[in-house]
Amino acid sequence: MSVVRMTNWQRKVTCYWTLSKPRIWTVFAVEAWVGSMLAWAPPVPFPWVRVLAVILAIAWAAAGAEALTNVQDLSMDRIMQRTHSRPLPTGLVHPSSAVVFGLVCIAFSLATSALLGFIPLIFVFLGLIDNVLIYSALSKRFSPWSIVLGSGSGAIPIWVGFAAVKLPISLNAWLLGSLVLCWIPVHIWSLAWAYQDDYARANVPMAPVVWSPTTFRRAWYGALAVMGIISGFFAFRSFPPLFVAVVIIATLLVCFWGYRWAMNPTVKGAHRVFGATNLYLVGLLLLVIVIRL
Repeated sequence: MSVVRMTNWQRKVTCYWTLSKPRIWTVFAVEAWVGSMLAWAPPVPFPWVRVLAVILAIAWAAAGAEALTNVQDLSMDRIMQRTHSRPLPTGLVHPSSAVVFGLVCIAFSLATSALLGFIPLIFVFLGLIDNVLIYSALSKRFSPWSIVLGSGSGAIPIWVGFAAVKLPISLNAWLLGSLVLCWIPVHIWSLAWAYQDDYARANVPMAPVVWSPTTFRRAWYGALAVMGIISGFFAFRSFPPLFVAVVIIATLLVCFWGYRWAMNPTVKGAHRVFGATNLYLVGLLLLVIVIRL
């Protein structure tokens, strides 16, 4: 009997873990860590307690927001092939339970952020508003610009991490956050292109669904170009010469692959661009951590 109860408990933990989208909140937590690394100035001891607190605040905020947006997206997730096996569409988690889970996570996040200071708290709150309200509730079903409008929540963890350690926020941190702002459309639009039939079936006006190929390509190139330019500025300001060269080469490769794919888009190529851009951002964030340690 105890074995059965344990199995059910493990199943619930797995469902809520999946609901929180750990791959997303892990990246956000790393962003917060990187922001704190940019703010730290040796020989001052590294503020591990504050950094751990800001990482937890961002992870809780992202997990809570994902739970709430999954509830908002339930009707479309049931229709889309890519999302129909998530915990909510399959009935493994009830919507009301997901709401409670999301609100509890957000409460922990806001309480922790308040301990870090007024500015980190405001940034976390703005990130939640951007993700849950502006992106998911107000624009995702009505505007092809939803990804752009919701990209602020992806950049804010960097600024929260910096503000938790030092104020004012430096130009380097603003640049890195702006890079993430431009990276998000490049990253997500490639995946949306691969699943545009899915989005069309669910009546979600993602850019590849409602824009002409020419309009989509121009927007894609614009985001890709601005991301590359900001990446170069950030690298020159933040890294030693050898690492600047590494970042520039990596950026040029990503831009080249993205350009080639947009000229002749395929589903397989879209998945490759999605994976390459993900690897690019994570690699850049980890490089900042390694250099600053």
